[in-house]
Amino acid sequence: MKRDLLKVCGDTNAPGLTTKAYAVCSCDIDVFPGMKTYTNPGDTITLDGDITLDALKQFFTLNIVEDTGKLTENAVGETGSKSMESMYEGFIPGTGAANLEFIKDQLNACDVFVVKDAEGQMRVLGTKDRPAFLDSVEITTGATSVDRAGVAFTVKSTQGGPAPVYAGVIDLDPLT
Repeated sequence: MKRDLLKVCGDTNAPGLTTKAYAVCSCDIDVFPGMKTYTNPGDTITLDGDITLDALKQFFTLNIVEDTGKLTENAVGETGSKSMESMYEGFIPGTGAANLEFIKDQLNACDVFVVKDAEGQMRVLGTKDRPAFLDSVEITTGATSVDRAGVAFTVKSTQGGPAPVYAGVIDLDPLT
């Protein structure tokens, strides 16, 4: 169903993502919600419920440097077979052992990421059956006092449309 897209001149349109994202191994998800049915504009790109985790599992938190997080989405594929590629980019400060170990563990991980844009809307990359993957990573110590030191990364998800909107719970407590 085609709908009018109405945006009032002067409405806010803040760019970027917040400095906190969440992720969970797709193998730890018990129930991944489907999309809402259409009642209001935006419903068919919004998940209908919570991402429910297996017992004793939780999302982990990922903190990135301010103004480095962004979500970019592009249509990919041949005519008649288009899908969307969603790319989450960010920069983790520091090259300490904990950051290096995190990246080592993420190299082939099958995760679902939840990111929040600057206006507070959460978006989900990956699903239980089609997770997101670490697409690229660059670890740098920097060379001079003005260089940044840390981990630049990109997570990629390919789905049938843009990364869906999520208004559900982020379970950070393994006992719930």
